[in-house]
Amino acid sequence: MLKKYYLISLIVVVVFAMVAASAFLYSRPQQKPAVPLITPAPTTVLSPTPADITPSGSSAVQNPAPVNEVKIFMMVIGDNGTLGDKVGCGDSIVGVTRKVTPTTTPLTAALNELLGLKVRELGQSGLYNSLYQSNLKLDSATVDAHGLATVKISGQVQLGGTCDSPRFKEQILRTVTQFPTVKNTLITINGDPLDQVVSSK
Repeated sequence: MLKKYYLISLIVVVVFAMVAASAFLYSRPQQKPAVPLITPAPTTVLSPTPADITPSGSSAVQNPAPVNEVKIFMMVIGDNGTLGDKVGCGDSIVGVTRKVTPTTTPLTAALNELLGLKVRELGQSGLYNSLYQSNLKLDSATVDAHGLATVKISGQVQLGGTCDSPRFKEQILRTVTQFPTVKNTLITINGDPLDQVVSSK
C-alpha cells in the first residue's frame, strides 16, 4: 500500500513539473525573426537651370561659327553673261573669294573688303571694280531675325559712266545677298536708298 502511495506521488510530481515547465515556456515573450532594415536611397530632385528653360514664344539665336573667307563681287566687262549673271551693258558679275581675319560677322567683313578695294581692276584677272573712284565706308550692317539685312553706307559716290550704275548696284547687292540668312535688303548711302543713288548718276 505504501509502495502504491509513493508511485502515485511520483506521478503527481512529474505531471506538476511538466505543467509548470509548459507554463514557464509560454509565459516568455516570443522573439520575432529579425527583419533586415531597409533604408530607401535618398532621392535627388534636379531643379532646371536658367539655361534649360526656353521662355514660351522665344527662340534661341546662335552666333555663326567664325569664318575666314568671304566673297566680294566684281564685273566681267562685255562677256554678255558667259561667266556669271548678265548685268547692265552686257557684262557678267562674278564672286571672288577673299581671305579675312576670322570673324562671326561675315557680312560686315565682306562689305569692308568691297568698299576698301581702291583699284579699277583686280590683279591680273581683269575683273572690273565700278566702286574704285568712290570714297565709301560702312557705318553698320545687321541682319534681323526675319532675314532683313540693313546696311548703312556713307561717303562720296563717283561713277565712270552710264553702264557703271547697274554695275555699282549689283556689286554691293550681291555682296550682301551671298549669305543664306539674308532674305531682304535695305541698303542706303548717306541715308538714301541704293536704287535712288544709282539712278541719279
